[in-house]
Amino acid sequence: MARWFFIISSFAAAALLASCERWDLAPESFPEASTLEFEPDAAIPTEGILRGAVSGLLEDELVDRHGHVWSFPAGDPPSVNHNLGITALGKKGNGSFQSNLNGLTPGKTYSCRAYIIYENQVKYGELKTFTTGTLAPVLSIDSISANEAGSFKVKVYATVSNLPAGLPVQTFGITWGENPLPHISTAPFVQQQGIIVSEPAFQFAAELLLPAGESHLRPFLVVGDSAFYGNDKLHRLGNVWVRKTDFGGPGRKFAIGFDIGQRGYIGTGYDDEADEPYRKDFWEYDPQTGTWAQKADFGGPARSGAAGFSIGQKGYIGTGSDASQFWRDFWEYDPQSDTWARKADFGGTARNGATGFSIGQKGYIGTGSDGTGQVWRDFWEFDPNDETNGQDKNGNPIGIWHRKADFGGAARDQVSGFAIGPKGYIGLGWDVDFILRSDFWEYDPGRNSWIPMADFGGGGRIGAAGFAIGQKGYIGMGTDGNSNRRRDFWEYDPANNRWTRKADYGGNDRETPVGFAIGQRGFAGTGWDGQYKKDLWEYVPD
Repeated sequence: MARWFFIISSFAAAALLASCERWDLAPESFPEASTLEFEPDAAIPTEGILRGAVSGLLEDELVDRHGHVWSFPAGDPPSVNHNLGITALGKKGNGSFQSNLNGLTPGKTYSCRAYIIYENQVKYGELKTFTTGTLAPVLSIDSISANEAGSFKVKVYATVSNLPAGLPVQTFGITWGENPLPHISTAPFVQQQGIIVSEPAFQFAAELLLPAGESHLRPFLVVGDSAFYGNDKLHRLGNVWVRKTDFGGPGRKFAIGFDIGQRGYIGTGYDDEADEPYRKDFWEYDPQTGTWAQKADFGGPARSGAAGFSIGQKGYIGTGSDASQFWRDFWEYDPQSDTWARKADFGGTARNGATGFSIGQKGYIGTGSDGTGQVWRDFWEFDPNDETNGQDKNGNPIGIWHRKADFGGAARDQVSGFAIGPKGYIGLGWDVDFILRSDFWEYDPGRNSWIPMADFGGGGRIGAAGFAIGQKGYIGMGTDGNSNRRRDFWEYDPANNRWTRKADYGGNDRETPVGFAIGQRGFAGTGWDGQYKKDLWEYVPD
């Protein structure tokens, strides 16, 4: 008997829905539905009560169904055939009824109307609107863990508060990007699964793989179709190495590198696996696009172990040696015209393994060896704008060299250094007896004097790379001369005269790599680790 009742009820329900929009009774004999007020939940803006009423029924009559339908205002009015709805069965007699709503979106305006179904026909009450209460959660990032050395992973701890109990949250998490106020529609994010809020506040943690450099982070919360955000927090992920596009030319050691404006340059060097082991090719690196472009070959003969620097918008390379000769010629590179012009020869003797840096509008080269067993500690200043020595074929001054106070330490070659503001710094290398040095010296061009500073933190070595970023200097890699190569990397703070070990170089341990800096990033690459290297790595400081 129960089985036959179920089948009959199913057919009746299908017939009811199929005919619910038809009018078989005269309108004047049909009972009325009235749409009454919406009563929002004071504590939970996603819930509330819609009230309605039935009138015009004869005593003890029942409507078949009654309830409310609602939707956002756009489009057709809500009906039982579409949009959201709540239905109750068997309302007896005239009078009021209510529908308990949940899952609403805070701060939204809805269209709504009551309805009744009577004698398989539907009738609606007045079309009205109601607006849900607003949700004002408070989201904040409590802390961000420091990334481990060489790692891009951080852990973000956040709190969400000012929530009503019972609130359904679709998702929450952390979004981030290089621009301020990242948004989940345009920036990457870590998303947590939705929850039903049981307390006014909750905490969560999210692990992010951030890019090196500066990122803007915001916590977010999604309720319904509304997203809520916390304040933007800037986080810098530093002390990391990031591999970049390999150097455009063949691998090599004893090359020279420097920066001009927003470009880096590497050229010359040595590769005995090539038909012509001494190099004169010259390459430009664009950090914005991560691409290398070959430029005009170095103006002098091919060589390795040269010294160089940049002054303003020009680069300079000189000294060095090939298989049969040591050089003291000196050349200027103009990136605008991609041309080389010979300048006044270096003021000291021909040599290789010297070091160079620039301060203001002057360049400096000193130390090195000449291949006869002689190592040097003389130190020279180059003024490219002095016309005392005449002009080149283009009418530009060839510059002049002035001998300055000898380097403060023992004579040596393969030293490393950099310039920070108005001071220059060099050290390390080995002396005439091949004793490795770790002493480090500051040069003051205003006083033309040398001052010993704290010894390099990593111990004596040759063939290390150096560069400066802002008010800090960096030296790393190199060798002790017996194939014991290094990849440690150290930061020098002249304000405190202190060395601090930083994240090891991102590539293999090696000797005689090139280092230069562009803006707030350092770059190091090429060199020798038993093979000629051409990888390039970017260092992002703390």
